[in-house]
Amino acid sequence: MCTELNCKEDELSLPPPRTMVSLNAAPSGSVANVVEAAEAFLSGPRQSEEAVRVLLARASLRNQVEALGSSQLQQSQVVTLVACLRHVLVHRTDFREAVDLSVLKDGLVSESEDVRVLCIEIAGLFDASALRHAGILQSVVRALDDADIKVAAEADRTLQTLGIDQIVAMEPETESILRGFADGSGAQKEVTTLRLLELFAKTRPASTFAKEALTEKLKSGTETSDVLLRLNFYEIVVPVASQRQGMQVLAEAGVFGAMGRELANAARD
Repeated sequence: MCTELNCKEDELSLPPPRTMVSLNAAPSGSVANVVEAAEAFLSGPRQSEEAVRVLLARASLRNQVEALGSSQLQQSQVVTLVACLRHVLVHRTDFREAVDLSVLKDGLVSESEDVRVLCIEIAGLFDASALRHAGILQSVVRALDDADIKVAAEADRTLQTLGIDQIVAMEPETESILRGFADGSGAQKEVTTLRLLELFAKTRPASTFAKEALTEKLKSGTETSDVLLRLNFYEIVVPVASQRQGMQVLAEAGVFGAMGRELANAARD
C-alpha cells in the first residue's frame, strides 16, 4: 500500500519529462535574441541532441533563417548565424519540415555572400516542386550568375541535385533564364556562360534538356561567320572538354571538325 510519504518519494525518483521542442516554435524572434542563442550554442558542446533542443527552444529555425535577411546584422553576427544554421542543417534529419521556404527569399538576395550560399544550400534539401511553390526556384537558378564564385558554385551543386529537366518542367520560365545564360543575353557576367556549359556537360547524361541545349550551343558556335565570335567560342568549350565524356560531346557536335577546318584555312592564308 502506498503511503503519502512513499508516493512522494516515488514521484521524486521519476526522471523529469523530456521537453518537446517544435522546430517552428518562436519563443523570441528578435534578431538580437536569435544571435545570442546562436552564440551560446556555438560556444558549448554542439554535438548533443540536448544542445540542439536548447538552441531551438530559444530561437527556432524559422527565426534563424528569417534573421539572415535582416539589415541589422553585422558581419560577425552573419558568420555566427550561418555557422549555427549549417551545424543544425547537418544534424537535424527533420530540418526539411522545419522551415517555410518562403523565408529564404530575403536571404537569397542578401548582401552577404555567406548568407546567399547557405540559403541555396538549404534550398538544395528540397525538390523543384517545393521551391516553385515557395516562389524561389527562379532565384536559385539565377544564382548561377552570381558575382561571387562561392555562391555560383553552390548554385551549380544545387541545380545538379534538383535536376535540370525537373527544374524546366516544374517552372517553364527557367528555360528562358538558362538559354539567356547560354547565349549571354541574360547573364550579368561572361563567365556565367562557361558555368552553364560546364553544368550542362556534367548533367548531360541524365538531362534531355541539357544535352539538347549543349549540342545546340556547340553547333551554333562553329557555324558563325564572325571571326571574333568563333574565337570566343573555342575558349568557352574548354570546360566541356574537361568533363566526363566531354571530348565525345565536342566530337559529336562537330567542334573538332570545325577546328580542323580553321587550322587548314590558317595554313593556306
